Amino acid sequence: MPEDRSISVGFVTLGCPKNQVDTEIMEGLLEDCGFKVTSPDKADVIVVNTCGFIQDAQEESIEVFLSLSQTGRRVVAVGCLVERFGEELAREIPEVKTWVGLGEEHRIGEILLHHEEGVFLKKGAPLALKCWESRRLTPAPYAYLKLSEGCNNRCAYCSIPLIRGDLRSRSKQEVIEEASLMLAAGVKEINLIAQDTTSWGVDTGEEGLLSLIDELDALPGEFWIRLLYLHPAGLSGELIERIGQGKHLLPYLEMPIQHVDHSVLEAMGRRGGAEAVERAVELIEPANIALRTTVLVGFPAETEEAFERLCSFLKEHPPWRLTCFGYSPQEGTPASHLEPLPEEVVRERVEEILSLAEEIHWQSNMGLVGERMACLAEGPKVGRVEIQAPEIDGVVHLEEDAPVGEIFEVEVRDTDGVDFYGLPVFK
Repeated sequence: MPEDRSISVGFVTLGCPKNQVDTEIMEGLLEDCGFKVTSPDKADVIVVNTCGFIQDAQEESIEVFLSLSQTGRRVVAVGCLVERFGEELAREIPEVKTWVGLGEEHRIGEILLHHEEGVFLKKGAPLALKCWESRRLTPAPYAYLKLSEGCNNRCAYCSIPLIRGDLRSRSKQEVIEEASLMLAAGVKEINLIAQDTTSWGVDTGEEGLLSLIDELDALPGEFWIRLLYLHPAGLSGELIERIGQGKHLLPYLEMPIQHVDHSVLEAMGRRGGAEAVERAVELIEPANIALRTTVLVGFPAETEEAFERLCSFLKEHPPWRLTCFGYSPQEGTPASHLEPLPEEVVRERVEEILSLAEEIHWQSNMGLVGERMACLAEGPKVGRVEIQAPEIDGVVHLEEDAPVGEIFEVEVRDTDGVDFYGLPVFK
């Protein structure tokens, strides 16, 4: 089929920031091929970058396919869900003609040029490790920097190893070079991400996360570095010290604990178990570091006593931000054969944790009213303080405007939900 560069392409990205990085790389690859990348509502072709992590995410991806296919435009499915269920989905959703798995995303330009149809699946090195130079940064003062692909942890409930394979760390040189390109492009906040950030380098013999963040922290300029997706078993006192001493490192950690009950964590296959969670929290609390965490309730091994133990722990050690998911069996995972708890029980436990989270967030926010904090301007009268990660922790509504990308002090005046209201204080 003849080549066609006249079409415009738009992306819909579902799931986590790791997918956002893949989208930005594919956008760059398409621009290198001569395509015009635009917003989905203006595009001739819509590429949906899917999430396949949990049942709700899978269902959301399918709903997006079906909705977009009704617009009459060509829909191309890529990413995690395709990697897991591409052949099956292609049979069930004939409206979508092209399905591209993770190992073939680097061919997105070629596939669109020739209007190729079918299912393209090939295991191999992840896109981010080969094509980072082509990345098209989303216009924003922040960006996500992916340190690795895959994961060597084998949590019983998790499908990530089935989707993205074993841990494959990028080289330190490549990470530093990409960070430098980001800063040169005007990025003011670099968010470090991976399936398990604390495991970076263990597969390649690199010196480890501490050495990497030391070099990132030494880069010149005014910018922030935020650490996301840490594992409790990988957290160390040295890392906590680095955060306190670093020039650019923010007093913030995103670290899913999943649970605190020993039996539940053991059944989940969580590395380090309850001891690792307790030790990590003990390190973080006195360091005045904001902790965002996630818990997973309704796992088959979770008794009523285990759930109450989790609730008590969260009340005694309230994190800065708390998210909760209910367990849903994932095909092919070690836990998929276990007898699940009744859906009603899982739903009730999720609701109880979410209610607790609202109370924790309110108390955390009220403790900051009247305080001055570093803030990054994101748009007209909108910013984020240093302990608000992009897209998940709320924003600060500013009483006065500030140039996008500027870092300044803000006086917190009020709070609403996860958001703040504040007055910029310019020196």
